[in-house]
Amino acid sequence: QREESQRLASIGYGISTILHDIKNPLTTIKGFSQLIGHKSPEHKDRCAMISSEVDNLVAMLEDWLDFSRGSVNLKRAPVDVGEFLARFCDTVQPLFDSAEMKLTRDAQVETRVFMDERKMARVLANLVSDAQKAMERGTGVLALRARAVGSAVILAIEDNGRGIPVEPQPHVFSPFFTTDRE
Repeated sequence: QREESQRLASIGYGISTILHDIKNPLTTIKGFSQLIGHKSPEHKDRCAMISSEVDNLVAMLEDWLDFSRGSVNLKRAPVDVGEFLARFCDTVQPLFDSAEMKLTRDAQVETRVFMDERKMARVLANLVSDAQKAMERGTGVLALRARAVGSAVILAIEDNGRGIPVEPQPHVFSPFFTTDRE
């Protein structure tokens, strides 16, 4: 256990160094995207999306740092589920367009839930990315659904991909597990 603590401390130090080094160019990217959005109103929405994704990258790096320290920081706030899914779909839609795949959204809820929006978006992005890799170009269809069940809200993702092979299924919820070779 002591070796594991030392290993995580080393990882934390490395991540904090990397975080600092990566934040500088990310700040530049965000600044230029905001400048372009301000000077070119026709690109304002896409530039806002770039800025938001830069913020997501920084938050991801900070999550890794927290993980290496053995902590998880949730920034829960009330979030409208329908609006959250709309924003999320707007972000990933270009990936589906370029792969000639269909993305649908069905939010049968008009409620707010307390959640960490960035972390939830990251979970969905990982699931959607994996689903997209399992679907065929030109025929892939992915549906994001939200529905209220009692006092809970259920988010569901359904796709027409080939599914997860049997062998890795017991490991899919392990931290950092992947079948990607890239």
